[in-house]
Amino acid sequence: MESMFLVFFQQANSSYEQAQQLLEQYGFSVRPTPEGLEADAGGFFFQIVLQTGPNVAIAAKEIGRSTPHEAGMRLCDAQFKVLIEDLDEALNEINTLMEVQGALQDASKGYLFLPWNGSLSAPYL
Repeated sequence: MESMFLVFFQQANSSYEQAQQLLEQYGFSVRPTPEGLEADAGGFFFQIVLQTGPNVAIAAKEIGRSTPHEAGMRLCDAQFKVLIEDLDEALNEINTLMEVQGALQDASKGYLFLPWNGSLSAPYL
């Protein structure tokens, strides 16, 4: 079952190039694809898509509503959508999953949203 997580941020704070650079610093093999980027963690793949526009801003406001991160999420107009082919397998490789999440947060100063448990985490600054 395919799943995903989101990293919301201000568009001016990141790009595919910055994401690729940080992912490579974390030790991932990264290659561009027609959809965005693919990060290889030793045969386990994450598909990363940069999305912008009004729908992203609306989603960020909705997810941030009534949380400690509401003010920051109101400023977000971009997101990295990270597709995970097998969430159970990814959770078994939790350190790898957390490294991908951390790299993208570092690359964007973004807020991490995990739809499978509703968790919203502030950026590392």
